[in-house]
Amino acid sequence: MDKDKIVLKTMNYIKYGKKLLGISKVWNILFSVDISSGDTQIISIVPEWKTCNDFSSILYWNKNLVLVPLLADKIWFFSMQERTWSYIALSDSNVDYNGGRFCNGYIKNNKLYLVGNCYPGILKVDLEMQKIEKMIPIYDSVISLRENIHDGFSFWTHAVANNKIYIASGIVNKVHIFDMTNDTYEDMYVGNEKDKYVGMTYDGTHFWLAARSGKDIIKWDGYKGEERVYQDEDSADFMYDGIYSIDKHIIVAGLAGRDTMYINRESMLIQQMKEYYVVKGIIGDSIIGIDLEGKINLQYNDRSIVCLIPEIEISILKSEVNKLVDNGMRRIMSCKVIREGVDMNLTDFIAVVKNQE
Repeated sequence: MDKDKIVLKTMNYIKYGKKLLGISKVWNILFSVDISSGDTQIISIVPEWKTCNDFSSILYWNKNLVLVPLLADKIWFFSMQERTWSYIALSDSNVDYNGGRFCNGYIKNNKLYLVGNCYPGILKVDLEMQKIEKMIPIYDSVISLRENIHDGFSFWTHAVANNKIYIASGIVNKVHIFDMTNDTYEDMYVGNEKDKYVGMTYDGTHFWLAARSGKDIIKWDGYKGEERVYQDEDSADFMYDGIYSIDKHIIVAGLAGRDTMYINRESMLIQQMKEYYVVKGIIGDSIIGIDLEGKINLQYNDRSIVCLIPEIEISILKSEVNKLVDNGMRRIMSCKVIREGVDMNLTDFIAVVKNQE
């Protein structure tokens, strides 16, 4: 990598026209990556920085980007037309949710539903009125079963079907089902007592759940019919990062260095591959993966692969951040902890610090 450039790392991307949009783990930089050329541009910077990994994902609503707060204490909005920021403050900003507040969000009829990671429910937000409506305690039945305060009630991947959000429990063998039309919810047991899940997806007919502990994969019809598609009693804990459906396949994303599983839904043929990146989702007709260095891998249905490096010049980063510093809004190194090898490598860190002098 060019020593005068830095790779921007993010939790995930969304597609916007012919570009990918991401929010960086460090400095909260909103940036774009051209899918054809890889050209990376800073769009703006969130005018506040609480810690590293402030946001878990980006949503799009009414020409605005909505940033889902993971460790941040505000829901930030960016107008793509006016290029301005606004926010809704969370009333529990002084509460430490350990692993994170919200792992994802969903929008229906101008309402935003933020799904709790360590936050004990779903937060409903009226986007038009720009106000929080209520907290819905969908995890009440499992709170007492939590082994420690760092255990997430749910993780990154959920299923949406028939106006309902299906949330696989990270605590027990339950699926929390939330109806966005009337704010009601129910629980259903799936699997056996030893099961708990890292996520679930929907292929249009069946739901698929990936184990949080071990490597088991369960196919579920949404009622009482289930099938353990894959089972491995000897595997270690925390094998998967998420589960996704695309075309004829179910993709179970392995954590960094672990196998990623490709399941053909028609033949039920299972392939295990050791990827150098972690699959992070489906964007259009492609599978997006991000490696530990922040590089992007797009794999299309025709098996063609595009690799992109979201890097920018350190001098440009310095200039953009200093604009905020000059306005008295924040300091570049206000982050509590920058983790080497996760948020940035040592070489990049030293280069940025030197450029601040």
